[in-house]
Amino acid sequence: MSVELDVDKDELVEGFSVVAVPTFYVLTEKGKMIDAVVGGANAKQFVDYLKSVLPKK
Repeated sequence: MSVELDVDKDELVEGFSVVAVPTFYVLTEKGKMIDAVVGGANAKQFVDYLKSVLPKK
C-alpha cells in the first residue's frame, strides 16, 4: 500500500521528517521504518530499490 502526503498541508507522524521532496519511507505493516530515500528515480530504479529493501517472502 502506498500513501501520498502533501508536506505543505498534511501533518507527518512523529519521528518522520522531510528535508527534501520527494522523500520516500518504506515501512513494515506495523509502521516501523525499514528505510528512507530522498530524491527521484525512474520506475525501474525505484522498483529495484524497493526489491532490495523489502523483506523477502
